[in-house]
Amino acid sequence: MRKLLYVVYPVAPTEQQVKESAGGVLQWDPTVPGGLLAASREASTKALSANILSALGSLGWLRKSFPETSFIAPWLANLLGEAPVSRLAGFVDACATVERCDGIVFVGPQVSDEMLKIANHGATWRVFQDEDGGHGALFDIYDLTAYQADRNEDSRTLESWINEANQTFEQWVDGRRRRT
Repeated sequence: MRKLLYVVYPVAPTEQQVKESAGGVLQWDPTVPGGLLAASREASTKALSANILSALGSLGWLRKSFPETSFIAPWLANLLGEAPVSRLAGFVDACATVERCDGIVFVGPQVSDEMLKIANHGATWRVFQDEDGGHGALFDIYDLTAYQADRNEDSRTLESWINEANQTFEQWVDGRRRRT
């Protein structure tokens, strides 16, 4: 059976990413709702856009490199749609979707709290009937964030790697997976 994996990426920009987008300086004003001045809000939007593009790139790379596996990231539609979905509604959708998946793939620079919550939900709630009527499917958690960070050190991203050995996703990530 074809494996279905939920892909997550920490799209909310970190303070460091916003600072880099702003040229190294954040402008705070406690009298402005949210505290950021317009230039810093623009930097935050720029960092968010960069993270969304990176998430799309990671998803595309996974799908192209490992066609035997179905990788999904429906949360991207929530971010790119005309009517943005609230964070809570997006989280509820993520939990409902991940329950139906065989596992989750962490991509991006780090694992966020939201990513861990979705993974924990999938690991806790992914239970199905086996042939003997018992319960107990394993939920795979693949953490590719360290791999991506390693590649960034020499100016290469996860997307720059080509699956020259024509490995399956399972073969490629062997040793990177945690079983729950």
